[in-house]
Amino acid sequence: MPAILAHHLFGEDASSLLPGGILANQEEVVAFLLGNQGPDPLSARFMAAPKVIRTCHTLSELMHDSSTADELRVMHSVIADFEPQDQAIATAIMLGFAAHYLLDSITGPLVLAQVEELRKAHVDLRNARNELKLLIESDVDTWLMWQKRQKTVIEAPASSMLASTSRINRIAGELVARVADDVYGIHLDASEYGKSVRDYRLVYRLIDPPAKLLPRTLSRVESLKHDYPRIDAQRHMIAQSDECASANLHHRMWRNPFTTEASSASFADLFHDALLAWPTFSSRVAAGDQRRVAAMIGGINHYGRPC
Repeated sequence: MPAILAHHLFGEDASSLLPGGILANQEEVVAFLLGNQGPDPLSARFMAAPKVIRTCHTLSELMHDSSTADELRVMHSVIADFEPQDQAIATAIMLGFAAHYLLDSITGPLVLAQVEELRKAHVDLRNARNELKLLIESDVDTWLMWQKRQKTVIEAPASSMLASTSRINRIAGELVARVADDVYGIHLDASEYGKSVRDYRLVYRLIDPPAKLLPRTLSRVESLKHDYPRIDAQRHMIAQSDECASANLHHRMWRNPFTTEASSASFADLFHDALLAWPTFSSRVAAGDQRRVAAMIGGINHYGRPC
């Protein structure tokens, strides 16, 4: 699965492929790109009461692990409840969530196949599944930003990929709260998505370059409880290279961990596949064609696993 930079870059490309009339102004573009980060900000919620943090993290896990078809169905049904002037923003956010899912589900098997390969090859990494996933995602992030924009995280900080407005936060929060309630039976205050975005932005400001002392301090603190600090894995490095082992650019064979199907596809190949699928998928999501949306999703979750 990709991380924040890869999702943003995909969102920029995907936004140009949407039909005319959608994303008619800059705020709608910003709304789409924020929605394009999907449930990920919820997993970064940390400046809240423990119960609220657990609820946000649980919802993020459920949204990644379950059928996105139900989430998109609820979002589409809710759009008509907004004031007319807010409906275009709500539509943009919904389409952003759809884009997030599409890239996740198509690239996820490559990332997870590498995780399992590393765990099998190195006994000392058997308990580092989550950290290996974060490390591969971060590696792909920095490579893709350099490959597509010739920028590092100094020129294009991860925190800058989370632009928003108070109106976007409000509408996104209401959409996510309805999904939480209608799909998962979880009560989430509508303000929590915007607060999660704020926390997600802060996380990257704290751990990414040019920050040095604080990431080391946080890593040492985390190492007291975990063998493999997540901060070290999630932190982006400053990279100026067109090479990236995690992106499988030399087309090594790998097996989908869920279907065992063999492939030599690179991350770039899969990114392109997702863009090819996007015009049809987005048009069906925007039209509320639930049957065809569900058919394209095929019961596959964000990880690329049947659910």
